[in-house]
Amino acid sequence: MTRILRSMLFVPGNSTRFIHSSLKLPTDAIILDLEDSCPMPDKSMGRTLIRDSLDQLGSAGFEVWVRPNGTSTGLLEADLDAVVRKGLCGILLPKVEDPKEVVTLEDMLNERERKNGVVQGSIAVIPTIESAKGSLNVLEICTASKRNVGVGFGAADYLRDFGRDAVEISKEGTEVLYTRSRIAIAARIKGILAIDTVFFGLITDEEGLRRESKMVLQLGFNGKFVIHPKQIGPVNEVFSPASKDIDHAKRVIEAFNEAQNRGLGATILDGRLIDIAFVNLAKNTLAMADAIMEKERKRKEEVPAEKVTQAS
Repeated sequence: MTRILRSMLFVPGNSTRFIHSSLKLPTDAIILDLEDSCPMPDKSMGRTLIRDSLDQLGSAGFEVWVRPNGTSTGLLEADLDAVVRKGLCGILLPKVEDPKEVVTLEDMLNERERKNGVVQGSIAVIPTIESAKGSLNVLEICTASKRNVGVGFGAADYLRDFGRDAVEISKEGTEVLYTRSRIAIAARIKGILAIDTVFFGLITDEEGLRRESKMVLQLGFNGKFVIHPKQIGPVNEVFSPASKDIDHAKRVIEAFNEAQNRGLGATILDGRLIDIAFVNLAKNTLAMADAIMEKERKRKEEVPAEKVTQAS
């Protein structure tokens, strides 16, 4: 089944209210955050809240991820000790600059999966690129572990690495185009997802969010990190096949099959040449549409949010 991560919503790990208010949201994944949005005095409480929420969130049909603190902070081991439990889908590893960091995380996960009775190798990983060095090493980072199902981009710290005040990305996105392109290319080579940075504009700027999402979709990204419920719908829509694209994909496959039955290797549809390359693209479109429908169907069949009790 195609993995669908159009929208990944950051939720502060130290807030029971925010964790459980996210239960009814249509995000593809929740990222319970122990890093930037969880102040140092609250790290321990955040670990406990996340640990106690994992199984409940999973039973409500969510794909639940955790962003721990990075490998250089001295906090990663304690974070993983708390959160490697049933219900955890993956780890979003921040500020990765070297593939060795991914290998280190993999070793830590192997140990804690065995210790805590979690299926070996079941917890996925998405490393995030947030610096010049990380950008340079992105392909090696993507290929460092079989657990990697995606690679993310964090533009705020990336821009700070260049001495810029990361208030917003320009409308054109020129300052991050090179690294976005490197991330998309590396993800494609590895066969994993590329997840774009959060939108720096105003929460109310839906037009700007859609514009940026469409731009990175064209670059090859599969989804986007979001920080507010209002951003989920527009992002999901941009990264989903439109009805007209689904209809066209079906027509492409039908036309090509008819051509093959006549002994032809290509045909013309709507004035355009259709060959096997276009057929494969059409099949990818339909596979993604089916995966989105299946994901949404399963969510509706899971335990209703009202029945999910609040974590202690």
